[in-house]
Amino acid sequence: MSLAVSLNIFPRGQSEHAIRPSTSSTSAAEPSEKHDAAIEACVGLRNFKSGVGIARGAFIDRVDRANDWESSQSLGVQGYYFSAVGAELNYMATRLGPGVPREIVDALADVRRSIVAVVDADLRREPASVSNDMVDQYSSALRAAESACKATGVG
Repeated sequence: MSLAVSLNIFPRGQSEHAIRPSTSSTSAAEPSEKHDAAIEACVGLRNFKSGVGIARGAFIDRVDRANDWESSQSLGVQGYYFSAVGAELNYMATRLGPGVPREIVDALADVRRSIVAVVDADLRREPASVSNDMVDQYSSALRAAESACKATGVG
C-alpha cells in the first residue's frame, strides 16, 4: 500500500481557486461570450436558489418550527442544511466565468453575503426578528440578481 501526497504552495493570501489574470490577447470578451457566460451564471443562480430553498425548508420544518435542536433527526437535518448551502455556494461560484457581466457578478456577491448571514442566524439560533431580517435581505438580493440577469437579456 502506498500513499501519495501533493503539496501546492501559493503566495500568501492566494489559493488554488484564486482568480488569475487572463493571458488571452484580447482585452474583453466577445459579446456572444459575455452572453453565454451570463446564461451560465444565471442558470447557476436559479439552481442555487432552488437547492437552498429545499434545504432551508427542511430545516425550518424539522428543526426551527418544532423547536427541536438536539434529536438525532434534527441534527441530521441541520447537517444537511448547512452542507447543502455550502455545496450550493460552491456550485454557484463555479458558474462565474471571466465573461460574466459585472452587474451579475456584483449581484451574486450580494446573494452570497446575504445567504451566509441567514445561515449564521440559523446556526446561532437567533430570534425570529433577527433571522427574518436576514431572510428579507437574502430575498432582496435574489430579486436584484434576477433583475441583473434580465437586464442583460438572460432570464
